[in-house]
Amino acid sequence: MEENIVSRHWLDLGLGAQMALIAFLVAAVMWVVFFSPMPQTHDFFHQARHSIGILACH
Repeated sequence: MEENIVSRHWLDLGLGAQMALIAFLVAAVMWVVFFSPMPQTHDFFHQARHSIGILACH
């Protein structure tokens, strides 16, 4: 029986864990986009941030 030098391991997550991971990633991306300290990113998403209504900007 031959063994590969590099073995591949697959991560098998249940549906609940997958949904939680997706929700976390979406929330993390939104946090970075809407609360970015970089002026170019802030200016680009300024209107979207105000249109949400729950995010104060200034």
